[in-house]
Amino acid sequence: MTVTDKSITSTAAIERFALFGAAPLLPGESAESYDELLGRVCAAAKPANVIEEMFVVDVVALQWQILRWRRLKASLLRTPDHDALLKFLGRGLKDHQYTDEFVEVLTEFIAKRHPGTKPGDYLDAARQYVKNDKDVVQHVNELVKSFESSVDSIWLLAKLRKVQGLLKTGQQLDANSINQIFASIGLSFDDFAADALSSTAKDGRIEPLAVVERLDQLAANAERRRNAALRELDRHRAASAQATRQALQVEDAEFTELPEQAAPALALS
Repeated sequence: MTVTDKSITSTAAIERFALFGAAPLLPGESAESYDELLGRVCAAAKPANVIEEMFVVDVVALQWQILRWRRLKASLLRTPDHDALLKFLGRGLKDHQYTDEFVEVLTEFIAKRHPGTKPGDYLDAARQYVKNDKDVVQHVNELVKSFESSVDSIWLLAKLRKVQGLLKTGQQLDANSINQIFASIGLSFDDFAADALSSTAKDGRIEPLAVVERLDQLAANAERRRNAALRELDRHRAASAQATRQALQVEDAEFTELPEQAAPALALS
């Protein structure tokens, strides 16, 4: 079927099925896609009367529901919760992946506590620290401790800054951007999904899994109802065909031709 043929079929189907009401669409769903589905099902089923048209409408509406539940499930699995993503990235990051942020945080930390100095004044020392220069490490540890803090806290702040940098404020967390974030630190979406499921089970939270399971149930229910509608359409057609055959047989019996009889002879006077 060509694009033009599909368009004609969809338009004809829309006009033909207007009796059954507007398409059951939610905000954001495509009316054009629904109309095309209706047109193609109509072309395949070729409903012969209003009863068969009712079954076609049911089949299309149920198939649309199935597509909707599947789409919502995929969207739920593709788009993680922002807080869960933050926690996962924090757990997944290795120290060497945010050394630049550590240098920034450490120099800022020291400069704020030494009036008249700038972060750049401590840049070389911070860089030597992440390279594990023993003398520098000892000196910096003692310096940070003198400010009633610890280098571990500096590392945590650096990790947070790295994560915040990965998840830029206002960034659209679509599939591509999430994959890029994971790839930048050597992880994958599968790693995140496994971590999320594990954390959910440990914390006793079942909401995300319950939603996925519920969407599967809704899709399965719609599939059963769609298949039942298709069976009923076939059953109706079989019953209609049988009734037509029986009616034709009755008509044949009522109009059976009788054998011709010879006309009686006329008596001559």
